[in-house]
Amino acid sequence: MTPRASNNPNFYVDAMLGKIAKKLRLFGFDTMYKTGISDELLVEQALLQNRILVTKDKNLYQRLKRSKILVVLPLRNDEAGILIELLRCCKIRHIDLLPNSYTRCPICNGLLKTINKIRVINEIPHNVFGRIDAAYRCSSCMKVYWNGTHISCINAIIMEINTHLY
Repeated sequence: MTPRASNNPNFYVDAMLGKIAKKLRLFGFDTMYKTGISDELLVEQALLQNRILVTKDKNLYQRLKRSKILVVLPLRNDEAGILIELLRCCKIRHIDLLPNSYTRCPICNGLLKTINKIRVINEIPHNVFGRIDAAYRCSSCMKVYWNGTHISCINAIIMEINTHLY
């Protein structure tokens, strides 16, 4: 079954696509990802939570494509290509650059909240603290993030992806 159009799809990404799960979370999509989970439990949770299942497992895809589960089997192998396929399939036309108000924790999927960097001064490396304007705390695992050089790398990927979305 092909995913229906939605402005806010939720995903369940199988263990073969961990980097994709992290990017989807950073982009702002509610994305579940667990390693060591059986296919049966993966399918059950995706169905119960009304999530689009993203898998590179061709056998699992074949079993599910005629079921009530919305399932996507990316054909590309490169990270940007997989994301483009998935976002097109869900009729997503644009991803906002990071940080944005939808960004989620890449580790636990919690929402990131902007906080004054002074409140987390002891959690940010001293050599980084003076170069940043804001910090972000995960509302779930409480991990602290800031705009490091990796953000510009991720934004370059987002800009490339956006040129392929329509």
